[in-house]
Amino acid sequence: MSITKSTLILAAAAVLVATGAAAESNALRVVNHSDLDLSTQAGVNILEHRVHRAVLSLCSVNPVASSAAVDVEQARCEAETAAAVREQVDARIAAQRSLKLRTAGL
Repeated sequence: MSITKSTLILAAAAVLVATGAAAESNALRVVNHSDLDLSTQAGVNILEHRVHRAVLSLCSVNPVASSAAVDVEQARCEAETAAAVREQVDARIAAQRSLKLRTAGL
């Protein structure tokens, strides 16, 4: 899989095999943003929503396996995964905003 400037790769920060959350040891999600203008707030909002959905998908738990302990682990997975991808998201937004500023001056 090649990583391009228009995709983000999310990996579960915690593999919770015992609880069923993010049970795949190589759980990954790809979030494409080639259709978004990240120099606008609307584009950023859509990307944030896509990333949030991907994080939820990575850390999802079988409802049958749900318990207080599983819910805590799921919340931890979501928080750690979101934090792990934050730098990628911020870098892509900054790059598009910088490019827009540079090209606006031409």
